[in-house]
Amino acid sequence: MKRYFAALCVLSIGISEGFRQQSIAVKGKLMCGTMPGANIKVKLMDKDTGSEKLFCLKSFAWNYIVFFDAGLDPDDEMDSGYTDEHGEFSLSGDETELTTIDPQLKIYHECNKGLNPCPRKWVISVPDKYITSGRIPTKTFDLGTVNLEVELDGETFDCVH
Repeated sequence: MKRYFAALCVLSIGISEGFRQQSIAVKGKLMCGTMPGANIKVKLMDKDTGSEKLFCLKSFAWNYIVFFDAGLDPDDEMDSGYTDEHGEFSLSGDETELTTIDPQLKIYHECNKGLNPCPRKWVISVPDKYITSGRIPTKTFDLGTVNLEVELDGETFDCVH
């Protein structure tokens, strides 16, 4: 029994040490035609697609595996906010993952949405080269100025965000 406990502790130490703190920062300016995209909801997310998360509890020198997530791993919200009166936003956040984070910027807006009662939802992948090791991002992905009148392939409408 002691062997199994020792093996479990060694395994959990190796797994918990494999997790890496990673961070990202994104900024930009949103427009709807010639008008600033003011008060638009923006979210910085880590897209998770698998069941890679092991949840560990550290207690003094021991690590205990608490729960293995065998199901879908929901996306992690790293930061969220709204654009200012000029349509500008700045988001940053961090996440601890076993694998490299997959940062995405989600934008929920009403520019040219037509008769649909729900906001348009844009999902923009952030290039990996802007991911920083550690809690504080040292690089910022500048989206630039984007006109929200454009229709993106694969964009959706989202009433629950």
